[in-house]
Amino acid sequence: MNTAQRLFLLSLIPLQSACVSSSGTGKQAGVYQPQPAIHNRSQTATNQNNNRHRNNQQQTNRPQQQQQNNSHIYRPTIRRPSNAANLSPAVVALVSKADQYSNAGNLVAASAQLERAMIIQPRQPTLIHKLASLRLKQSQPKLAEELARKSILLAQHNNALKRQNWLLISEARKRQHDFAGADQALINARKLRYNIQY
Repeated sequence: MNTAQRLFLLSLIPLQSACVSSSGTGKQAGVYQPQPAIHNRSQTATNQNNNRHRNNQQQTNRPQQQQQNNSHIYRPTIRRPSNAANLSPAVVALVSKADQYSNAGNLVAASAQLERAMIIQPRQPTLIHKLASLRLKQSQPKLAEELARKSILLAQHNNALKRQNWLLISEARKRQHDFAGADQALINARKLRYNIQY
């Protein structure tokens, strides 16, 4: 083998090694082949599922949080005077008719209904007060004052009803030209203004 043949064989060695390396890896030398990001895709899907789960939990918890916040909202209750709750159904029906007649301007018929109710419950302070108001409308201030005083005595701890009776007495005394007595009744009503019990 001469020198030229040896040089030719030596030049073939790098080419063979390059072919072996490329065929073993299954890649072409010098060509970029990106790998699929399988791990990143699965992690992204997991994060999306977690976010959806969190959003569902937040939407579920919102009504509960609103109910808790609304529970702190103050809601006043409407209370009726205790004596008014003692009216019998028959008396309630008669008082309702009396109010209808009074609003229509028929004071005589209204008075008759209240007088019938008084027969059933003669010591009911709220009923007596309504009759006193009707007597005042009928221009009978003296009788109205007497009925209002009786209602005050029977009202016991119902200061709201007592105050209404003192205001009625004040107006009745003005119509009787007892202005000093009217002022005193007004003072009594003001004393009960900030001490009303239901």
